[in-house]
Amino acid sequence: MAFLVIGELITSTLLSQLVIPVVYRGVDDIVNLLHRSTTNRRETIKAEVD
Repeated sequence: MAFLVIGELITSTLLSQLVIPVVYRGVDDIVNLLHRSTTNRRETIKAEVD
């Protein structure tokens, strides 16, 4: 039983300290990339209209 509790503590620590921040940063990078591409596209269209 004690091994299960220790394993659960280790797993939750790894998830909260390593996996979640890595996933968050990856999603944040993708969102920023998409935002930059749509912003550049809007500026290009605006320049063509002017």
